Amino acid sequence: MQLINRYCTATLTDGIVHVQYRPFLHITLEDAQFIVEDRIRFFKDLRFPVLIKEAKIKSIDKAARHFLFDTQLGLKNINAIAFIESNKVDRMILKMIFHQYTPSIPHNSFQSEAKALVWLAQHR
Repeated sequence: MQLINRYCTATLTDGIVHVQYRPFLHITLEDAQFIVEDRIRFFKDLRFPVLIKEAKIKSIDKAARHFLFDTQLGLKNINAIAFIESNKVDRMILKMIFHQYTPSIPHNSFQSEAKALVWLAQHR
């Protein structure tokens, strides 16, 4: 199963959804709502862990971050979430985001996709 929209590509493989965002996005609350609604419409009531691949997103509005990390809204039907860090800047940004918006589901960041997938497999 593969969902493609103007923001990302999301592919369900071995019970894990792999998400690759388009580079240099500026995500507003309206964009975040579309992304989540499209995911729920496409995957219906499936529950799964999510791998966010190197997301070279330019910026995410505060309201969009709040929405995306809310368990009842942006994280609906997601068991766990892992992020791939491609560099020190990614690592720093993820630490800041996790400090402000700590998801109530298992979450972690990794430098290796293989390690992220092993960790996510525990949350299928």
